[in-house]
Amino acid sequence: MAKSRQNVVGVNCVKDANEKGLLENDEVKKVWRKYMDKLLNEENTWDNATTCENVEGSCELIRRDEILKALRMMKKGKAARPTVIILEMFMADEDCSVEWLTSLCNMIVAQGRIPDDWIIVF
Repeated sequence: MAKSRQNVVGVNCVKDANEKGLLENDEVKKVWRKYMDKLLNEENTWDNATTCENVEGSCELIRRDEILKALRMMKKGKAARPTVIILEMFMADEDCSVEWLTSLCNMIVAQGRIPDDWIIVF
């Protein structure tokens, strides 16, 4: 079959606004960029019909078993972050660490804000 009559297949084929098939990488990138700009910057009308009830009251506390499960799911042997605390330190004295982490997390939930030190570090 002649090359001019073969179907164009593959990832590098898109159509422009005039339905013309584009094969050149630069043209394809230009069309995708234009599409993404329109998609991400287009203002949509909002009729405010969606409502949501305000939830007030105390938050559900984080349980000890949730902390323990999260610790056990973490990968061992990872390099220390700027906090210099690694998983193995928490797991060395599991009971003490889990209690401390549980109370820390529940304090953060109760206060409704993350400590400033954590924001700076990460």
